[in-house]
Amino acid sequence: MCLLTLAVSLPTRRPPSCDKSVNELDYDKWASKFQVGFFYCALYITALGTGDTKPNIFTMGADYLPTLGLGVSIVVFLVGTPYYRHKATSGSPLTNVARVLVAVMRKRKEVVPNDPKELYEVTLDQYNNSGKLRADRGHLCNPESAFKL
Repeated sequence: MCLLTLAVSLPTRRPPSCDKSVNELDYDKWASKFQVGFFYCALYITALGTGDTKPNIFTMGADYLPTLGLGVSIVVFLVGTPYYRHKATSGSPLTNVARVLVAVMRKRKEVVPNDPKELYEVTLDQYNNSGKLRADRGHLCNPESAFKL
């Protein structure tokens, strides 16, 4: 754009003004080959420059917004880190997944009881002594019953 501005602003780069007395066939009064070349060179450079950025400008702008969002999420993560519950790892997670799959295969023919209290391995007294709450199947189906003690 600077070259294009110079092509029409500087007297040495600008062709003479058109007036009605100049004949179209009188080539001496027109712009020189250097002036025309400079003008077209500036136009092509401008076309190449904007042709590269115009289609990508919205994508680049969107990249700045996902980047800003990630920056905010990192700050939130760092500020909230002291409040997270940290639990020491106990073995490989793949081992736990394998145990579940083996238990499913072993118990695939078991009959599910109608009473949800029969699904637990620990008695209600043992839950009360440990301070943990038992989640009955009814709590999942009826959210209001989850708040009743």
